Amino acid sequence: MIKKSILYVLMFLYVYQLQLVFLPITVNKLFGIFGMFLYAYHSVRGRPKFAVLSNVSRLMKPYLWVLFFSIVSIFLNGSYEMPYIRLGFSFFLAIFGTYPIALLFSRIYGRMCFFTVVKYFVAVAVVQMLISFAMFANSSFHDLFTSLIRYDEIAEFGIEQSEGFRLIGFGTGFFSSGIIHGFILIVMSFYYRYRIKSIGENILFFTTFFCVLLGGTFMARTTLVGACIAFFFIFSAGIHSVHRFFKLVLSVFASCVICLSVLVFVSNYNSVDLEVLSSFGFEMFKNYSESGSFESSSTNTLIDMYSTIPDNMKTWLIGDAKWMDSSGIFYYKHTDVGYLRNIFYFGVLGLMSFIYFQYLFLKTIFYKCNFANCRKYSITLFLFFIILNLKGDADLTLLSTIFIYSEVYPKLNLKEV
Repeated sequence: MIKKSILYVLMFLYVYQLQLVFLPITVNKLFGIFGMFLYAYHSVRGRPKFAVLSNVSRLMKPYLWVLFFSIVSIFLNGSYEMPYIRLGFSFFLAIFGTYPIALLFSRIYGRMCFFTVVKYFVAVAVVQMLISFAMFANSSFHDLFTSLIRYDEIAEFGIEQSEGFRLIGFGTGFFSSGIIHGFILIVMSFYYRYRIKSIGENILFFTTFFCVLLGGTFMARTTLVGACIAFFFIFSAGIHSVHRFFKLVLSVFASCVICLSVLVFVSNYNSVDLEVLSSFGFEMFKNYSESGSFESSSTNTLIDMYSTIPDNMKTWLIGDAKWMDSSGIFYYKHTDVGYLRNIFYFGVLGLMSFIYFQYLFLKTIFYKCNFANCRKYSITLFLFFIILNLKGDADLTLLSTIFIYSEVYPKLNLKEV
């Protein structure tokens, strides 16, 4: 029980990458430093349980092209901004940082199964939702949890602008929250296709699914992107059988009733203004029902940002090596769009190298996990990455790294259901 509790805490810290005020660096970087020493110790004492160095070599090689175009842009533009060099360092540490977590998984369960890891992802997401609602409903909780996190200027500005009408999580919020919870919903859909069979399992699954979906959407509407992909993946498994499809629809309906009942109870008991949260989370649907226009203030602002494009060939090719504007508070050229930010930083060449790296990384993850059709799962998450960058700068590698040590065990004769 104690080991599992420690594992839950470690997974929470890993997923949300907390920057605690009493630590000089993020928890994940500390994990990485500790993991390097632990791996070195195990290497001296004998053969380590997991081949970390081979993973470093396999996963970091494609990133060398990203580093190359980043360095070229920095050198030719005389810039000192190095976001992708820092990301490469974080990625390197993440491979070592997940090593101690993988060892603990193996110590508790005897092996590290992909689906067990997914269950921990879901568990920490549910805990995050409970904390976030508590922070929204109670100012004392809000002050306590926010005092533990070191926020940068962009996050502080965002919190000031959005406080009172959206959820702010413990160490997460805004676009990054949408990435995390959308990612979790998608890997939950992978779990569903292999593990969920009975009506009881279906209802429990979808109740948890809607919990993460609603809470995540109240933090960041980007969560809906992951939810749509996950729903498509889930329902594509149910259309092959009338019995399974009926069970699927019944479970979704029952789970919706459960979640709505809980939300209404919480709202009445704690005076949580669900109307405010739902107006933010589902603004596009509300606007469509009222005016026939499927839009939100965020999408309108985003569309305006697409008018900001490079005006010279040099920027298109190698970028300006600028990530932030001169104030250090806003992004360069005041655009959030992931593709444009990358083009402005290291051009189309750098952007294409980064996209290719993401694809190879996800492909490697699911190949190592021994999925029967690894291409289908890697492309599903890659599609999520592609769509996310229409909104902001997205990266799935740090979230996915833990799966490099896990497997779907062929000897269990797992088949999609």
